Amino acid sequence: MKLINFKIANDNIALTTSDYYFDLHNNYDLLSFEYQVKKRKFWISWIKSDEDWVDKRLPYKLKLEFTNTSFLKIKENEKDEFIKDDNCLEAIGFAECNMRDNMDSWLSEWREDDNYDLIFIFINGHAIKINAETAELEIRLINNDN
Repeated sequence: MKLINFKIANDNIALTTSDYYFDLHNNYDLLSFEYQVKKRKFWISWIKSDEDWVDKRLPYKLKLEFTNTSFLKIKENEKDEFIKDDNCLEAIGFAECNMRDNMDSWLSEWREDDNYDLIFIFINGHAIKINAETAELEIRLINNDN
């Protein structure tokens, strides 16, 4: 998979660009995901958290777009204790394609090629594993949803 305009941070909780470090664990909440079968496109979006510690200058919304999706697996929640945990990322990383049944681990090192899936693991046990030709980050600076 080719990451077009971002990288996975070494701490496995953030996306980085030349200008930003997007901490998806502390500063952003999972908003939604969508898959269009016919177009083989998958989107996953985060919205800036309204917690006091979050820098108000951070972009309002982040969306990853995956094109030519060849693999998608979604694991249900394991824990229902805290609803807030449903949108809190625990880790993001890459996993070898031959480990597709394993939905709770990732590699610390990887290469940009078709032998690796990208995995998002959330605090409540929910996980999304995907393989696609490309992944591109869209950044929305302000809230213009209204």
